Amino acid sequence: RPLAETADADRELMALRHATLPLYGVQFHPEALLTTHGLAAGLAG
Repeated sequence: RPLAETADADRELMALRHATLPLYGVQFHPEALLTTHGLAAGLAG
C-alpha cells in the first residue's frame, strides 16, 4: 500500500502522502463555509 491518507468523520479523503516518495496531495476548498476564511469571505462578498 503506497499511500497514507487522512479523512474527516465522514471518511472523505482530505489529504494523502506516498509512503516512500516525497509526494503529497491536499484537498482544500477556500469557499467552503466550514472554514474560517471561507465563511468570512462568504459574508463579506
